[in-house]
Amino acid sequence: MCSSDLQKVGILRNDRELNDALVEVIRLREEVEFDRLKLSGDIDSDIRNKSRIINATKLAQLIILAAIERRESRGSHARTDFPETKQIWRKNILFAKNNSDILSFHKPIPLPSTDLEKYLRSHPKTKNYGHLE
Repeated sequence: MCSSDLQKVGILRNDRELNDALVEVIRLREEVEFDRLKLSGDIDSDIRNKSRIINATKLAQLIILAAIERRESRGSHARTDFPETKQIWRKNILFAKNNSDILSFHKPIPLPSTDLEKYLRSHPKTKNYGHLE
């Protein structure tokens, strides 16, 4: 993947570019898996590098799939095609492998308990670490 492909999965993202990046990641993994990508020629090194590239592309694929599925902007990641943050998306996107399929499911993030809310309100939001100098 080149830097322009990585930018498609950057902080500002949209459906078209995420899908383009997904196609590129799958293409790269297939090139490595089917030995179409030329490596160094050192068998031991090539086996390690091939394994690393395959694992990295599998992880990249999951990250991109989660980004495609999340149709909102949250935190520092903004979907230019879905600029709002929506309470319905207050959840984690998890993946599981079932034979050759990758399944996604959502796990809601619980709201903070009232005890935690009380604690946060009663303690200052800034800390002074000057004594550590």
